[in-house]
Amino acid sequence: MKAGTLLFFLLRVATTANVSARRCLADVLEADTSESAQDARLQGTPADPKMCREMCGFCDSRGSGKCVSLPWVDTANRSFFQCHACGFVFNPRANVNEGEMPEASHYLKSINVEGFEYQVAFTLERWRCYARNRIAAIAKEGRKPRALEVGSALGFMMAIFRAQGWEVEGREMWPSWRNFASRYLQVPSSGEMVTGEGVPQYDLIYSNQVLEHVNDFMPLLSALYSRLLPGGMLWIGTTNANIASRPRTPNAKGKVLVTKESNPLTVPIFDNTLHVNHWSRESLRAAAESAGFAEVYTMVRGLDDWELVMYAMKPVKRRSTAV
Repeated sequence: MKAGTLLFFLLRVATTANVSARRCLADVLEADTSESAQDARLQGTPADPKMCREMCGFCDSRGSGKCVSLPWVDTANRSFFQCHACGFVFNPRANVNEGEMPEASHYLKSINVEGFEYQVAFTLERWRCYARNRIAAIAKEGRKPRALEVGSALGFMMAIFRAQGWEVEGREMWPSWRNFASRYLQVPSSGEMVTGEGVPQYDLIYSNQVLEHVNDFMPLLSALYSRLLPGGMLWIGTTNANIASRPRTPNAKGKVLVTKESNPLTVPIFDNTLHVNHWSRESLRAAAESAGFAEVYTMVRGLDDWELVMYAMKPVKRRSTAV
């Protein structure tokens, strides 16, 4: 794309952003007030509040609210807990058995390109709504916008972003997956972990279905924050803890069965041994704000609202911490 064409495109996006912003904000307000979007407090046995303080110290009450042990375990015989102050569901066990992921050829069988295209359109609409300062900065600099995907899998999302005029980069821990992205989609992908303070260089960081696998999530959110340029956006998709409020029917041996009254997603999501935590809207917002993000928006979507989506902005100017 020529520099003049790119500048015209970015300026056009910037001038139409106010209309898009009003539409997006209306979507957010509608999602916030819908009954199905309200965070659920699950029934359980009172547990040591210290556990919630250690795992959930980012919420407004700093984990001082009621902490409960939930009446079910996953297939690895791990117990889950919920902080009733913010709705965060977690497993305190530090070790995660990641196991072996399938080869790229197996993952390809379930690829839905139209779904990726919809996801890119959905994400870019929000980016154009809320990243107006960043869009203006990119136009002034005369360059392409830059995106990083954390947990980029085979690279399909970033390939579509690139077709939309973006410079892209992926981070993926599974070698066969990132090799596929580099070889067949020409999406640069590395296995380098996103840790510690980074250089601000991205306009958008995208991470879908990653956060529920991460025990030490606050350092990750802080690392992502440091790599965003001022006014940039973090987009996260993760599992919604509300889905645990759906019926779970155990048989005589204690195995959970899916019945007509059960949400069919509840069992695979919560009995997946790779998932170590599940987020409520309140807890995800609180964690993002603790990492420094502002203008944090959350919404639910998917069958029975199984997915929780957040987009959060890095302030153009760092908020003052002076008392």
